[in-house]
This record gives sequence, C-alpha cells and structure tokens, in this order.
Amino acid sequence: MENEKMNDPGSDEPSRLEEVTKLKDLDPQCVMQTIRTINNVMTGFSHASNVKEVARAALDIVQKLFPGDIDFAVVYMMNPSTGTLEVLRSIGFTPEEEREVEIDAMQRHPGWVIKNKKQLHVADTLEDAKKMTYPPSRGHHKQIRSRLFLPLFDQNGQNQEAIGTLGMASTRPHTFSELHVTSVTFVCNLLSMIYTNIRNFENSKAKQRSLKEKHKELEKALMAVTDSESSTKLKSMSLATMTHEIRTPLNGIHGMNQVLLTTKPPDEQSFV
Repeated sequence: MENEKMNDPGSDEPSRLEEVTKLKDLDPQCVMQTIRTINNVMTGFSHASNVKEVARAALDIVQKLFPGDIDFAVVYMMNPSTGTLEVLRSIGFTPEEEREVEIDAMQRHPGWVIKNKKQLHVADTLEDAKKMTYPPSRGHHKQIRSRLFLPLFDQNGQNQEAIGTLGMASTRPHTFSELHVTSVTFVCNLLSMIYTNIRNFENSKAKQRSLKEKHKELEKALMAVTDSESSTKLKSMSLATMTHEIRTPLNGIHGMNQVLLTTKPPDEQSFV
C-alpha cells in the first residue's frame, strides 16, 4: 500500500499545497533571488551543445554560485569502453595535472563516489578517515583542506547508474556546508539529465549512420547480384540464339539426308 501511495500522482497533492503555502510565507526578496539564480543556472546550460560544454557550464555555474569558496573543481565521466574515469572539464588544473589525476581516479574519491553512488564530503583532509587525499607530491602544489564530491547519474531507465562525479576542493578546511551540497546537487541533476540526453542523441545519430552505411552496402550487393543475374541471363539468351541458329540449318541438312536415304533416285541421279 505504501508503494501504491508513492506511485499515485494525486497522493502527494497535500504536500505540494504545503510547499506552495510555505513559499508564500517566504521573504519575497529571497524568493525572487532564488528564481533569478535558477534562471541563471538554466541559462548557463542552454548554450551547451556537447558533453564538454555541459561540463564547463556546470563548473562555471558552481563557481558563480559560491565565489571564492572553490579553488579546484572537476567533472569526471566514466568511459564505458575502458571502465576508467576521464576529466571532461576542470578548474585550477593544468592539462598535465588533468592527465595525472585521471590515472588512478577510480582508486580515489571519484571512484568511491561512483562505486557507492553517494556523496563524499571531507570537511578537513587532515582528518580524512578514508585516507584518499593526494600525497603532497601529486597533482597541484597547493594543499587541499576540504573536498566535496557528488555523483552524476544516468537518467535512462529506473535503475540509475552512477556515470560520473562533480568534485570541488578548497585550500581552507570546513568550506562546504549543507547549502553547497543542496545547490550543487541541483546543478548535478541538471548536468546528468543534459549529459544523458546528449549521449542518447549522439548514439541515435551513430545508429542512423550505421544503418545508412549498411543500406548502402546492401544496395551495392543487390546491384552486384542484379548485374550478375543480368549477365547470366544475357549469356543464356546468346547461347539460346546461337543454338537456334545452328540447329535450324542442321535440321535442314538432317532432313535432306533422310530424304536422300529413303528415296530411290532415278538412274540418272544415282551418282548422288
């Protein structure tokens, strides 16, 4: 019964009304600021046309939401072919550092988030119980004191799989609060949805290209078979014509031969 209530579109109507009532009770300036923020977030994603641009938009939005809080940020996405994480976009990393952090990303914070499908908040890396912080010689030269990683989910189907993570880091301890988690989770949900849609579109285009190529191959094969059949038919017609042309005079010769053999000629034609 509990599941039925959850799936019933009308079962949560009172809670929706409660939320509307609560919204009316809020400070109008706060509501307007929230709406403007959401509008800015949506606008930031609206111009992205590929997965790298979507990742860049997400990091730009997060940085604008919390100016001064984020020293480093990165979007990792799973490569289904290799089972490894790849950096789509980063803030505060050089290209060499991006390649470096990709090497063992699955063994560190990003991999933990994807495997467990949970957020990971390290308030102070000096007190990191999971011991997954960078060694001092790895990556960037600044010491990271706080981290926040949130999972990105595939939006296809009911069983959502973690396909990536958005991570943020600060050189100051205890930088990230519940406000950061809630706000960035909203951005991550949008990022996951847009990323999934772009991937679906790209996969659909790839399938269309594959079908077109197969169609062309089939057309070529059909033309080859048609040409072969036409050639065989032409040969058969030529052979039939030749046979007819040869058989007709041979039949005449054979007929004449039979006439000569069965008819007794006069004496003056006996020489035949």
